[in-house]
Amino acid sequence: MDELLLEPLIQKSGNYLENFGIINCEFQQLIQSLKLYCNNIKLLYLSIGRNNQNINLVFDLIKNMRQNLNYLMIDCSCYFNTNRNIEISSIILQNLGQILSFKLEYLNLGLSTNGSDLEVFLKNS
Repeated sequence: MDELLLEPLIQKSGNYLENFGIINCEFQQLIQSLKLYCNNIKLLYLSIGRNNQNINLVFDLIKNMRQNLNYLMIDCSCYFNTNRNIEISSIILQNLGQILSFKLEYLNLGLSTNGSDLEVFLKNS
């Protein structure tokens, strides 16, 4: 679905949304709209694309929602470029632990990792 079609819907109904998923986080404007208008998200599913340009926006989105966020699912394991998956997974693990809320009840990470990145994540969580 075109992100331009979703933006007006998010602006009008953002405060009422509690569950939301993005199949492709490469849409910068959609992520910005969610950050601005959706403060009551409790369940968030993010499928990170092949491009990590928006990964900092994704982190900002999670920080912005952490007051209400109870369930977080992040998947970047659905692409065939293993080296790219490992690179993006590494960025996620090195940064995510610092921004997660203590009230988070459920975390599901679909990542391609190496042991040292997982250790960093666990220390920062």
